This record gives sequence, C-alpha cells and structure tokens, in this order.
Amino acid sequence: MQTQLNGYLSYLKDSKAKPNTLDAYERDLRGFVDYLSSSGITSLYNVDDEDVLAFQNELREEALAKSSVARKISCIRSMYRFFLESGLVEENPAIGIKAEKPKNQSFEIMSHDEIELLLAQPNLSTPKGLRDRAMLEVLYATGMRVSEVCSLGLKDVNLKHSYIFCHTGGKERVIPIYPIAVDCLKNYIENARPTLLKGQTKNPVLFLNTGGEELSRQGFWKVLKRYATDAGIPANITPHTLRHSFATHLLENGADIHDLREILGHSDISSMHVYTKYLKEKMRTNYIKHHPRA
Repeated sequence: MQTQLNGYLSYLKDSKAKPNTLDAYERDLRGFVDYLSSSGITSLYNVDDEDVLAFQNELREEALAKSSVARKISCIRSMYRFFLESGLVEENPAIGIKAEKPKNQSFEIMSHDEIELLLAQPNLSTPKGLRDRAMLEVLYATGMRVSEVCSLGLKDVNLKHSYIFCHTGGKERVIPIYPIAVDCLKNYIENARPTLLKGQTKNPVLFLNTGGEELSRQGFWKVLKRYATDAGIPANITPHTLRHSFATHLLENGADIHDLREILGHSDISSMHVYTKYLKEKMRTNYIKHHPRA
C-alpha cells in the first residue's frame, strides 16, 4: 500500500502542490494506510465505502475536531479520484462519505451489571461460545479497537505473564489482562480453536470464524449485536461501546489517565478529554441528585 500511496504523492508533487499541502496530504493519508493495515487490508485498490466509513468513525471516536475529520476524508476522496481517473479502481469509495461530525457528542457507557450480563451470554459448551466469550473478555479487558482484536495472532498473547501485544500502524503496545480473561483465552486456545481450524495447521490468527479463517470486523459486530439482544441490553451496543466502558470504568476506579492513554493507544492526551468531560458531567448530575439543598 505504501507503494500505491507514493504513486499518488508523486502525482501531487508533479502537479506543483505546495510543500505544506503535500505534507498535510501525506500525513493524513499515511494515517489512513496505517488504519487499513491494522484492519488486515493490503491494497488501497481493494477498499470499499464501509472501510472509509469505519475509518471516519474511528476518527470521530478519537474526538478529533470536525475540521480535522473533514480534511482527512477530503484527502482520501481526492486520492481515489486520481485512482479512478487512472483506471486503478472502478469507483471512488469515499464519494458518498459525508465528513460531518454527529451533533450529539455523547457516547454510550454500559453499566457493570450490563457488562456481566453480556459476558454471560456465550454458550461455553460449544467451540464458538468459547471463542465468543474469550473475544468479549479481551475487548473489555484491554479496550482494544475491534480491528486490533480481529488482527491478533497467537504470538501476541502471553498467558503466563497475563498481557497482550497490540500492533497498530507500525507501533506496538503491551496491555495487561485480568485473570478471568487469561482463563477464557486459555480455554479457547486449548479446547475450541483446534476445532475451528478445521485441520489447518499454519493459520497464525488468534480468533477464527467457523470456516477457519480470520474473523472479520463485520463478523465481530454481528456476534456482539446478537449477545446484546439476548441479554436484553437496550443501548445501541457496538465494539466501541465496550472500549468506552473500559476506559470510563477504569477512570471511575482511580486509574491514571496517562497510563490509560498508553493502553488505549492514543497519541495525544487531548483525546482523553471526552472521558474526563463525561465523568465531570456524571459527577455534577450525582451532586444535583443527592445534595439535600441542590
């Protein structure tokens, strides 16, 4: 993908783009390429509108300014316009993506009881149920993005020392996991994954679908939606809901915000403001609710 991107950047340079403009395009588009790589996509020519929309949602979840999100989507749209005119792709996957940030900047947070209810849904007597329980535990134990969970390999899990290696955009972070998650992963790896492999011996991916291949982001979403429905959880649950819940629950219980930033993989501490703002609003609501003179 870097070679494909460099082809477009060379075109911009040949078009006499200003140095500042060229630097901005390169920075934004390399961020897009890093995101695609972490999602298992290997060619810019095989991207569809769902991939661009997922990237846009990722930017929104990082609490970037509306103008920053709009600029990045515009860069992607321009790149694919060039690819389309060059005959390298059949359509522009970013053409219908509106770079507008939702008016409501709030996000859903699951309660501790809802988390427990959700984690109790998988049927642990089946290989698929063991896989699903392990996936959900890892998501809530680490706050990882769904693309990061789906791209995990067996080599990224250290059960002996209770941590996971997470690779995103050429960067690696080490995330601790709690004992229950370790036990669920061990149970899945030993008792379910061999069945899901369907006789394969060299697939390095940790979480497999029922066909023995890497579970997709869409597959993970369907799993989560079904268990949320079974649990009777009314909120619009997504994998990012668990990421938000993980971060908020840790902060509520006294976690250091700088440590949490490292775990979540945010490059800028300002990305954490969405959580501190939420907690401040929650504290004010509780104050008004419980103070006798409020």
